[in-house]
Amino acid sequence: MKSLMQLVDVISSLWIKRHTFKSLVGFIIVLNSIFFVLVPTIYKIFSASEKLVSAEQKIQFFTTSAIIIGISNILLIGVWLFWRSNPFIAGNKIGIIFAPHYNAECNTLIHNLFEEFKVELGNSKYNNYFKIKFLPEFKKIQNDDDALNLVLKSKARILIYGYYQTGKIKNEDSQGFTSISFTLRHRKLANEEKKTYLDDVASALAYRSFVVKEKNSFIEKSVVINNLSEVVRFFISLGLTLDGKSDFAIPLLEELREKNEHKIKISHSIDQLRIFNRAVISCLEINFRAKLITLYRNELIDNITLRELDETALKIQNILNNLFQLNKRFSEYYLMQAIIHFHFGKLQDSKDAVIRAKKLSPINSSKPHFSFAFLYMWNEDYVNAIRSYRKAEKCSDAQIISIMDILLFLQGVLKLHPDKIQLFFSLGYLNEKYFDKSQSVNDYKVFLMKSENDPKLNYLRELVKISLSKNKIN
Repeated sequence: MKSLMQLVDVISSLWIKRHTFKSLVGFIIVLNSIFFVLVPTIYKIFSASEKLVSAEQKIQFFTTSAIIIGISNILLIGVWLFWRSNPFIAGNKIGIIFAPHYNAECNTLIHNLFEEFKVELGNSKYNNYFKIKFLPEFKKIQNDDDALNLVLKSKARILIYGYYQTGKIKNEDSQGFTSISFTLRHRKLANEEKKTYLDDVASALAYRSFVVKEKNSFIEKSVVINNLSEVVRFFISLGLTLDGKSDFAIPLLEELREKNEHKIKISHSIDQLRIFNRAVISCLEINFRAKLITLYRNELIDNITLRELDETALKIQNILNNLFQLNKRFSEYYLMQAIIHFHFGKLQDSKDAVIRAKKLSPINSSKPHFSFAFLYMWNEDYVNAIRSYRKAEKCSDAQIISIMDILLFLQGVLKLHPDKIQLFFSLGYLNEKYFDKSQSVNDYKVFLMKSENDPKLNYLRELVKISLSKNKIN
């Protein structure tokens, strides 16, 4: 029994250093030692049972044993070579590569740290998303270029590397990362995006410790592992966010937020947790907004009030509810809320949402004015509609993509409500002022033709005639 325990200890020691030549030699010695005991034992058993009697049977036994031993050694070398190969993340798993650089005396420490890190990541409800690999020391990452190349080749999402050492900090025995880096795979960022995401990264790392003080190592190690796990999960979520994979990022971020807010209630380290929570919430907002915009532009924008799309509108409402929980002071959420209220025929609720958006908008924001203009047009309050359009004109923030969204919205409403002739005026007006003057002429002519026998539209007709005359169009 004692010798068996010693063998287990030897194998455990070799397993930790399994990527080294020394371990290969050790494994070969252990394997062949087992055969050295096993083959004679089996030979005696077979001889005693008279299964090995003739010289031919004995030769066949030893030949078969030799082949088995040879194949076993070849397989062992093959497995060892596989252990030494670069990690590769197959399938849809989110790959994490742990690649610290460390001295020989830290070998056991770093492997224990890796195992604890795996356990902590495994505590996530979404642990089946992750595939975690350890990079052996002989494949040391020297710099950021090495890290990036390995991430790209392995198809991992994130690589953790840095220097792990033992020593003294302020005369206290310590162990941990003297430097640590996280290399994240994601799409290339536009210049205007970089500051936002760099702020989130800084928030994720603020006040994080990756060093263990020996005098309180059990508690300190727990903190280090927890910090490492949270930062890695946040960075993974950030990478998924940048790649537009909101359906993967949102559950990871929601779990982080839930755990973090629970800690805030019971912890004294409030600053670190609150800063980190702001980064998580920021990333969550980006993901929910991306889902909302995709759903709205792909399905609802040109089919507003179509009853067959009530379910889509309710999905958007659900996303809005999530966004309001995260941030009640962002004006554009209320503008989208106004559209959903309009879809369901709740005109007063729609107007109230625009009023709220206006209060929260920058002073030069045109979007609330465009929304007011539409609602006034719909309610046939043409004087206030024109007043709102002119207020929007004085703002400097109107962009082509927002105007295109409004035009698509108007075209969709007209498709379902062709009796709302005044909206042809809106199409013409927006094209004239912001987008396509030649198209505005066509829109205005359609409006004049359809409104010919409607005296309630005379005010708008006069404005159209002035515009066409100014542009010398008959």
